[in-house]
Amino acid sequence: MLKLRMFVLGAILLVSAAVIPALAQGPIHKRIDFTINPPFELRKGKTVLPPGSYVLYQINATDPSLFALYPRDMTHSPIAMIHTTRIDYSVGHYPSHTRLLMDIEESWPQKYPVLNGFNIPGEDGWEVISAVTRWRGINTRTGRSH
Repeated sequence: MLKLRMFVLGAILLVSAAVIPALAQGPIHKRIDFTINPPFELRKGKTVLPPGSYVLYQINATDPSLFALYPRDMTHSPIAMIHTTRIDYSVGHYPSHTRLLMDIEESWPQKYPVLNGFNIPGEDGWEVISAVTRWRGINTRTGRSH
């Protein structure tokens, strides 16, 4: 009887040792820190953001296509919410470096670079499909379509 109790206790301990670390694993949120020198636009956002340092952060594990754009670091509220869609790269052709996918909007006189998406090493990329910004302190453009 004592051997059976010891066996059961050992089995419970062994299973607990395997399960508890697995439960402690949380989802990994994607994060890109970047600095940009010229003013730039968010695709579909109709806003011009000043040069500086920014953080793109995947804010929700249940909606991996939603990113927040923070100024400098994540100590302030996000200045934009960016909805994305995956860019499917074939297996074996994933990007090896983090890269912002920028383009110049030729139809506008200022020709600011436009953030169209971004790549994360070893994974599919992300294409911006919409952006909502906080208007205070950000230059906005009206009457513009992408």
